[in-house]
Amino acid sequence: MEKNEFVKSEIGSEAAWRGFSTQTLYIAKRLLTAEDDEQLYPEQVEDLMIMRKGKIKELVQVKNLSDDLSLSDLSPKKNDSFFRRCLKFKKSEKICLKIVSFGNIGPELQNMLKEKEKRKSSIYNKLLSYGYNENDTLWLLNHLEIEEISESEIEKSIKETMKEYVEIVAYNLVKDNLIYYIYKLSSEKGYTSKKCWEEKVSNIAKDLMAIDSIQRQYQRTIIPLYDYKSNKTSEELLNDYRMGINASPDHIRSGCDLRRGRWLNEIRDRFLKNNIVLIKGASGQGKTTLAYRYLIDNYPELNIMCIQRVTSEDQAIDILSVLRGLNARKDIVVYIDVEPYDIQWLWICEKALELAKDIKILISIREEDFQRSSIDYSKHNFEEISIEFSKDEAIELYEMYPNTTYLSFDNAWKSFGENGPLMEYIFMLNESRTLADRIKAQIENIVNHEEEADSWLESLMIISLAGIHNNSVSVNGLFQKVQCKQKLKMIKHFEKEYFVKVTQNSTYVESLHVLRARIIYNILMEMGIFNKEDILINTLEIIEHNATQMLIEYVYEVGMTQELVGRIAKIRCLSIEIYADILKALLWCEIYYYFKINRKVIEEGDILFNKQFMFLGNTDITGLLQIDLLHDISKVFNEVNPHFEEQMTELLNKLPLLKLEYKFLDAGKSNGPNFDDPYYIEMFDFEHSADEDRYIAIGKVGDVLFVVEEEKKSPINFDEDCGELSPAMMKAFKSAVVQRNRKKKA
Repeated sequence: MEKNEFVKSEIGSEAAWRGFSTQTLYIAKRLLTAEDDEQLYPEQVEDLMIMRKGKIKELVQVKNLSDDLSLSDLSPKKNDSFFRRCLKFKKSEKICLKIVSFGNIGPELQNMLKEKEKRKSSIYNKLLSYGYNENDTLWLLNHLEIEEISESEIEKSIKETMKEYVEIVAYNLVKDNLIYYIYKLSSEKGYTSKKCWEEKVSNIAKDLMAIDSIQRQYQRTIIPLYDYKSNKTSEELLNDYRMGINASPDHIRSGCDLRRGRWLNEIRDRFLKNNIVLIKGASGQGKTTLAYRYLIDNYPELNIMCIQRVTSEDQAIDILSVLRGLNARKDIVVYIDVEPYDIQWLWICEKALELAKDIKILISIREEDFQRSSIDYSKHNFEEISIEFSKDEAIELYEMYPNTTYLSFDNAWKSFGENGPLMEYIFMLNESRTLADRIKAQIENIVNHEEEADSWLESLMIISLAGIHNNSVSVNGLFQKVQCKQKLKMIKHFEKEYFVKVTQNSTYVESLHVLRARIIYNILMEMGIFNKEDILINTLEIIEHNATQMLIEYVYEVGMTQELVGRIAKIRCLSIEIYADILKALLWCEIYYYFKINRKVIEEGDILFNKQFMFLGNTDITGLLQIDLLHDISKVFNEVNPHFEEQMTELLNKLPLLKLEYKFLDAGKSNGPNFDDPYYIEMFDFEHSADEDRYIAIGKVGDVLFVVEEEKKSPINFDEDCGELSPAMMKAFKSAVVQRNRKKKA
């Protein structure tokens, strides 16, 4: 299939048009500024017809052209032209025939408008030559008005007008409802008035129960799909997509993707069974691309609400409040592309059918994050689709991307290894080599030609390790850790080679895709010249979230030592979230060490007690409860096995370690930060933190305080007035505090 055959579907094109057409914007402006007794009829006779007291007041045609507006743009020669249609209303003496131009008005039309004696204009003579009679021509020109306007002017006018009577409802939300309202009127050939619209605004305000939530979340964490646009050309988008960067809506609009019919039909069929459909799969399998393709093919982009990173239950509640307000539209759809380690998506699923029962939700999530989530199918009701890259799709892609390297599909498929991610296969077909081979060659080029190759590659390792765990890296923070003289040159080179992208006003840099990041990191590590522990520590010091899994993966592969704990404890964390993540990882290390030490006895006990040895015998490895439940449990099981308690006690006595030692946590705390330091006082100051920072921190603060307060020998006082905590967090933290205080008093 040739490149020019990649065109988006008619449905997708229509959806993009519906999203934000200038015609709809203009009609919205006219509706907000209409007289009380005027009725507006979009797409009836003309783009807009305005009536007053039963008579036609205006006929409006909207033009949005790149060139200057000229007479020929109105197609006056055609029998069904704007002028011919207007002549049908010639008896209406007070009618206004209006042309609205989103662009410049050509000189010939401008001269006609200035000319008081219309017979002297060249337009008059041209219309006569096109077959219009003299009376009709004079009537048309005397009633014709042409208005030149810009999109920004209309936006400003809409915003200013809305302020007069929409004060408590979020502006962007009401504006989007206004645009959608007009679109529906246009498609259904209906009419409206200023009064009708004001009643609709009133209903919106009544339906939305949490206005503050809307103002916090709408177009911050809930963004309509049509807002996701770039300035890149189709060629640039296609090249980016083939190089394996994260998919965006623009890639789908430009037809860069493979239309995966089997999976698209599967999503459609699953939505017939449930309003929540989840797509899961390994990184690089095309989950996000597939989701965007389904959404753009089946919904107007104005109706597709994309949810950004969810960091707390409170934020999830706000999001659901917004969705509940949009619920009346029926044809709304929500898309959640779950970020690594995000678990709040489950809470949204749980409450969505209760608070927004008519809204469809499409979710895409990495397989490892899905497995990590605590799914309770009694609460979390959704359809699951596990996607994988198949041989049939590989054949289709081979035919789509002609190349001379692989003379047959079998040759290409064997070179690919007959298994792997979709993203890598697409790259191989276009680049005639695997992604790993390409990256190796790029790195070799840096080594051979760049004087500061070592510092460049160390920087790339840090960025890639952060990228594996969905982190961006502060540019300033990076260069505090790595000495580099040619900073700008290095970053520009990395961008050019598709290693990284620069975000947030050039202050942060991040990997293009988690799969690419892992390949780069592994290749650099295989070179054997970088210290893995140094890279880990430097990365932990300049990231802002998702440190737990990063540290756990390192420990699982390399192991944990007191020296490493000491280095970690001295890290000056950028956020409270990182501090809490490190504590979580250290807790995991305690448990991992416990099971490694006791593994032989545990395996022996599981054989004897049907894999229930730890569950029945050592019910609390933390040492927190200080309650021996074995005797009570034995009363139940001794009836089945008279030797139950004796056998269990014997095995427990064989355990090298009965309870967690907390040696890693103790080392971390003894070498850790001084919380009287103004740096940490400010970090824990939630009252004056930005909202988004507080959302992140509150979800972690219970873990942090629980461990930090261990240093203090007085009971923890729980503040009942702490309204910052969500109900679930309050309950969990209060329970932990009560148990901890009991232990201290014992």
